[in-house]
Amino acid sequence: MDTSEIEQKMWAVLSDSLGRVVGPAHIRVDDVEEWNSMTHIGIVMELEEAFGIEIDPELIGALYSSSDAILRFLIGRVGAKS
Repeated sequence: MDTSEIEQKMWAVLSDSLGRVVGPAHIRVDDVEEWNSMTHIGIVMELEEAFGIEIDPELIGALYSSSDAILRFLIGRVGAKS
């Protein structure tokens, strides 16, 4: 999976989880009213399912900041090719 595919899939998960279209511009948790701690858990679960990965519970908090943090994590975890 290349970086573009990872990013597209991430935006689809975020949009679905937040109940509105978001992306492709960088977003922060503080910018999206619907993105709270409970929604974030749902986002993490959806990302795990969509990408076939498990996210270490200790990393969940670090991903609760921005779409960029999530994208960097996914690229590193899924092993994207440019």
